[in-house]
Amino acid sequence: VLLLLLVAGARAASLCTVANCTRCPITPAACTRCNPPLLLSDNTCLQACPATHTPSSSNTTIARTCSPNYCASACPSCPPTTTGCRACRSGKYLLAGTCVNTCPTAMFAINTSTFHRRCVNANAYCRHYFPNCYFPGGLCQRNTTGCTVCKASYYLYAGKCVAQCPSTTIARGTGTYNRVCVARPALPATCVRGQLHCLTCNATAPRECATCTD
Repeated sequence: VLLLLLVAGARAASLCTVANCTRCPITPAACTRCNPPLLLSDNTCLQACPATHTPSSSNTTIARTCSPNYCASACPSCPPTTTGCRACRSGKYLLAGTCVNTCPTAMFAINTSTFHRRCVNANAYCRHYFPNCYFPGGLCQRNTTGCTVCKASYYLYAGKCVAQCPSTTIARGTGTYNRVCVARPALPATCVRGQLHCLTCNATAPRECATCTD
């Protein structure tokens, strides 16, 4: 049986048109395994992997391939067992484990610092820049510059959703959606009972209302 397997393997290798290739199961020109210690890279058997690739194993007695080197100069750290870069540097954007110069047209770029730039889809972009914002249909558009409706009982303030309104504003709304922070009305020169929802005026501060209707 062993002899038959060896003969079959030799016959398969003889059918390959790729130099030093020992397995071509699909077509003679499509190599899937090289004769050790050679490495398979882009349908070619090489003595060493290109600079942009790394060997699948350090054992030179087994069939090996060259895998893309995700630990390129733009990737700050990359353990030997990783399948891709986890963070980029040098102004590069992280996309599917690799570092790219720009994000594809259909994706959004996150962050502008030298490190940790990423390419993400629309939903991830909205969650990053506009947390707790409600977008009709569940998706924001690329030209989104601010939120217009908040959800989860958050208040809309200056295009963002906040848990509490600043002291310079008044909270309006009680539902889960459409809560807003509105500017406080300007104080009159003197407090007038009944004006701007004022019930009584402060005796020691002429412009301040002591009690309000709401």
